[in-house]
Amino acid sequence: MTIETGMHYPLRLDALPSRWRVGYVGDFTKTIEPGFASGEHNAQGTGVPHLRPMNVNRDGKLDFDVVKYVAKEKDKRRLAFGDVLFNNTNSSELVGKTAVVNKAGDLAFSNHMTRITFGDDVLPQFGAMQLHFLWMRGYFRYNCVKHVNQASVSSKTLAGAVPFVWAPLDEQERIVAEIEKQFSRLDKAISNLKRVKANLRRYRTTVLEAAFDHEPNSRIGDLIESGPQNGLYLPKSSYGQGVSILRIDDYQTDWLRSPADLRRVAASADQIAMWALREGDLVINRVNSMTHLGKCVSVPPSLAGCLFESNMMRLSLRRTVLPRYVELYLGSGVGKKRLTQSAKWAVNQASINQQDVRATPVYVPDMDDQLSLVAEVDRRLSLVHEVEAEVDTNLKRGDRLRQSVLRREFKTKD
Repeated sequence: MTIETGMHYPLRLDALPSRWRVGYVGDFTKTIEPGFASGEHNAQGTGVPHLRPMNVNRDGKLDFDVVKYVAKEKDKRRLAFGDVLFNNTNSSELVGKTAVVNKAGDLAFSNHMTRITFGDDVLPQFGAMQLHFLWMRGYFRYNCVKHVNQASVSSKTLAGAVPFVWAPLDEQERIVAEIEKQFSRLDKAISNLKRVKANLRRYRTTVLEAAFDHEPNSRIGDLIESGPQNGLYLPKSSYGQGVSILRIDDYQTDWLRSPADLRRVAASADQIAMWALREGDLVINRVNSMTHLGKCVSVPPSLAGCLFESNMMRLSLRRTVLPRYVELYLGSGVGKKRLTQSAKWAVNQASINQQDVRATPVYVPDMDDQLSLVAEVDRRLSLVHEVEAEVDTNLKRGDRLRQSVLRREFKTKD
């Protein structure tokens, strides 16, 4: 039997052990069946869980952190313990995530998911791990059908065009046991790294809270030389080329996207003159979800001349105040709470206005104390960033190690 692998198939079919064989997924399954669509759902637990793409994570495990529920009578299709759940529709990057169903219960599944029931000679874990490994290596990204904003792998394609490597049951058991052992060690290490990251976030909060634990002696409005000024609104058709523009996803507290990576917009000379940022300006996010509302950044030299969008405002401070001092203050828990205490709520977002910014209480010491405080806080935050970067590097290494375990067991080409 000649197997057409498609592009970027990672397994070495010419190097399989003698007792192994290869076919297509459908050759080793009892059923391959998509779930059902439902526009009516709830998050309150009424009905039955309706598993969707978000319920299979990047590690190839079921994830019940966010679950949608549908009425029991909507459809009779249910998952059984030992079924394999394949994400058939998603972005091209995520289509193909796969997990074994290791939870008993009344579980429905959406039309964006495919239920695979393997034959008696295939361990569900072995099948799920193999398909998820193909996803990890990008196989489905290159062998899916691309639509507008999403991609898909049909049941027909999965059954008749996706190669599947079969091993005798004793070999499957050995492979699954070894992978699970190695993954368990990795999961423990990754859990510890995530715990370190959470501790670093708490430490950062503690540093800022201690720095600004003073009774206010002024208001932001008393510190302003000019502004606040709301940003520039331009239609989507204006984006693509022109002058760089700062958007709300281009900065977080203590993080700023490289100016070279900012989007560009076609703006007139008058618009550039009116909305170009200056070094030392303070930019404050005025419309966002409540968790991100009020985030701010002091403009470094590299951002001078960039424009800023309408969902933020900018102001310049008097020379008696360090922009970085106010930036750190508004990024602290106490500063953000005071800044957003009069926020207005709308659907899925909140907003503050120029008067809210002006009215925000703040403690302002003399310039020497500002300089000293900023230097000490920046020193501590720099240490946090260094450790966070090391943790992130090790988390990425964990993903690579997970792939290495699968590569070794499934006889890959590299």
